[in-house]
Amino acid sequence: MEEKRFRIVFEPDLKDYEDIVALHAKVGKGAMVKANNAANIILLIVGIVLLLDAAVMFWLKRGVDSTGVFALAVGLFALVYYFYKRRISALMMRKNNEKYMKKQEIFIDANGIRVQTDQAEVHYQFGAVEEIFFWRNSYVLYLDKNRVLPLPVRSFLEGDPKEFGTYISEQCAKPVQTPADKKNKEH
Repeated sequence: MEEKRFRIVFEPDLKDYEDIVALHAKVGKGAMVKANNAANIILLIVGIVLLLDAAVMFWLKRGVDSTGVFALAVGLFALVYYFYKRRISALMMRKNNEKYMKKQEIFIDANGIRVQTDQAEVHYQFGAVEEIFFWRNSYVLYLDKNRVLPLPVRSFLEGDPKEFGTYISEQCAKPVQTPADKKNKEH
């Protein structure tokens, strides 16, 4: 029987980081996701309330004062941040990882998972994988709650991406999940 081998060359772009941030939010992974979700709801409510407050103050006073301008500015900032927070998080993630995640060559075979960059090489045993997700046309291996290894289907150079899900699931003894699977298990 021929041993399976997968080779993935991955150079992340901003969209890849946005997808990781969105997956973190969906499955409750990443630093302080649950606290961030509550804070985001509060941010949305505060933004709306401040904009409405500013509108009422402008309408009642029929003019502009510093309190109304402040409420308008903070309300607009809160809403803009609320709607663009994933992009902002992705930009921050990309900036923090520029040194480490420029271009990765990933080899997956019976020996485990080997990740090479220009600066380093790391080897992971299959047991190091905590969870496996398939999300937005990428396999995402969670090595812990903040370290992920994204494997976009488009980046597979060797091995069939259609067979990869079954292979990695068997090797890691963990199912390949979708965010919907994770949410259903928790409820």
